[in-house]
Amino acid sequence: MDADADEVERFWEQASELFCVLEAESGRFLRVNPAWTRTLGWTEDQLLGRRATDLLHRGDTWTAAAVETDPVTGEMVVRDVENRYRHIDGSYRWLRWKGHLRDGRFFGMASDISGTRASEMTIRLNERRARAVLEALDDGLFIAGGDGQVLEANEQFARLVGVSAHRILGSTPPYPWWPDEHVARMQALHESAQNGATAKLEEGTLITADGRTITVRESLTPFPYDPTQPALLVVVRDISEHVVVRNRLLRAHRRARMMIWEWYPAEEQFVVLGNGLSADGPAVQELTRDDALGDVIERADEVSEALDAVYAGRTGHVDLDARVSVAGASPWVRIPGDPILSEDGDIIGVHGTVRAILAPRERVSRASYEHPAPAPTSE
Repeated sequence: MDADADEVERFWEQASELFCVLEAESGRFLRVNPAWTRTLGWTEDQLLGRRATDLLHRGDTWTAAAVETDPVTGEMVVRDVENRYRHIDGSYRWLRWKGHLRDGRFFGMASDISGTRASEMTIRLNERRARAVLEALDDGLFIAGGDGQVLEANEQFARLVGVSAHRILGSTPPYPWWPDEHVARMQALHESAQNGATAKLEEGTLITADGRTITVRESLTPFPYDPTQPALLVVVRDISEHVVVRNRLLRAHRRARMMIWEWYPAEEQFVVLGNGLSADGPAVQELTRDDALGDVIERADEVSEALDAVYAGRTGHVDLDARVSVAGASPWVRIPGDPILSEDGDIIGVHGTVRAILAPRERVSRASYEHPAPAPTSE
């Protein structure tokens, strides 16, 4: 029996949990273990005879609701009550309590859960910040789980489709905002993105709740929403007004037999915008440089070297003539080009136009564009 008592005493002394015995009526400490000192800094002498509520945060209380009757033993028990107790340095620690009442005494055990509460608070704060960022975006977006079910959606997307955000949650493919003719293509894009690929749909359509069709640009990216399942971040931008303006420019380009182009070497991307040289060409084409220059059938070398000269900063502008192959014809065109600058002033690409002309000028020599680009001047 003495050995058993020694074991109990050793457990009382070494336990990380805060054990105590309180007088039930007054709530004063009758006995505490050393964990109180290790966790809150108060010594046994400072605690004995003191009311436990003296250390309780004024925003927390012990209430009758915290005490219930155990259906098996009939004892009055406390289960998983959380409150804050003052440390001797004035800070507070979160404690989770369990215990029972017997013979006018409360036998309690508390665990320090401050770290857990801090983590939970950080998670909630990050969630609020993330939600604030999502709602501040101009683009509509939603997060789809591995089965395509919508897990999150911001208000901007809700406004795009014309329903409240809570009605979007839980939607599964085929979504009501997908046109019937796009369902197979969009499901293929979703599956590709869920397998780890970033998919971009440069242009598509979306059906609103009132039956309107709007033009959108959609991108799909794998998203670490939940470690237990893959998820997808879908960003949708309304480009209806942009398309109206673009189509107006495209008609003007076609009347003038002109197109606009941009070349971004770092992204290995050559973009043709509004190809007015072709009566039925797409409004936007993304090509490689080789594919784009493959249509130049005369003076291709000069065009290639001119692009490199602008990108390398050897010149600030080029303007030359070449013959191209387009829609079964081979017109002569004039190709001016200028550098595309980043916000830091670095050259990140080249852009210009292509305009049909009746006849070429005399061959442009390489020396005409191999001169230093003029230094920028401040106004």
